[in-house]
Amino acid sequence: MSTMTRRSSIVKGQKFAISIDCEEVMGSVVPPEVVPTTNGTSTEDDTFPPDPAFNETTNSLIFGFGDLGPGIYSVVLTLLAGSVNNTYVVDNLGDELANTAALAEGQTQQLDFRVEADVELMGVGLIVPTKDNETQVSWRFSGVELPPSSPAQSGSPNGAVSFHEDIQIGVRHVMAGFIGWMLW
Repeated sequence: MSTMTRRSSIVKGQKFAISIDCEEVMGSVVPPEVVPTTNGTSTEDDTFPPDPAFNETTNSLIFGFGDLGPGIYSVVLTLLAGSVNNTYVVDNLGDELANTAALAEGQTQQLDFRVEADVELMGVGLIVPTKDNETQVSWRFSGVELPPSSPAQSGSPNGAVSFHEDIQIGVRHVMAGFIGWMLW
């Protein structure tokens, strides 16, 4: 029997109440920050011609999303006109975060990627290589930043954290488990 149950003379099966400072407990829970959704349609300013110095043979449409912290992100891409063999989401080092296969005119594909805890990627953007000078796409970028990693989150077997589930578990479930353990 724990010291707390002995000091308060609580016996198995007896009802009792625990007072918790919810502001203090809930103040330690950092809600995820929703990344503002941005979208656009390609223009001439987004088109970069092939660079002969690198033996490039394709134009590239490039859309920047900036620096991204830990989170789950999504790019929805629709081919409005032209042809596209593949698309890539990359960071400033050229590391590929997501890709798609060829797109047919009018087709939409979604590229999802995750930035792990304690990582920040700089200069993330969408690259759409094309041999067609008339290629036009529309895109939408959105995401949810994850809170910084903590010991409670680091135990996840796949590194995934579902913040919604963490809140659902909540203080009541944690306290019920703790009290059950104390009375055991």
